[in-house]
Parts: sequence; structure tokens; C-alpha cells
Amino acid sequence: KKGYQVKYGGIKFDRIFFDYLGFDNVDSTMGEFKQLNFPNKPGLIVINGIGLRVLNANDNSLTYMILKDNK
Repeated sequence: KKGYQVKYGGIKFDRIFFDYLGFDNVDSTMGEFKQLNFPNKPGLIVINGIGLRVLNANDNSLTYMILKDNK
């Protein structure tokens, strides 16, 4: 992928949701859309190879740290 965008989608069914849009080319005319979800609990999640340490999540906000080397 040339690039991607991830948007926090809130909490549903006790899971953390994200909208993922991956771009295949420079002008963004082709790509893929996915809805990703993870258990709503503190810990590590990985999106497109990037590690996020979730500290807290609710319907309106997500508190996290971006991790170097997913550690």
C-alpha cells in the first residue's frame, strides 16, 4: 500500500472499532476499506504493522501510545 488512514470508530459490543482505508496508488483512486475491531481492554493492538498500546477507550475517545518496534 502507498498509504493508509485509520479513524477511531468507538465502542460497540464491548469491542474497539476502527475504520481502515488503504490507498493503492498516489492519486488515491484505488484502495480498500475495512472495519477492524479488537477487544475493549488495555493492551497491545497492531494495525498495518504499527503497535498501539491502548490505555483506555470509550465511545468518544481513545487513549493510546504508539510503540516503537511494537514493544
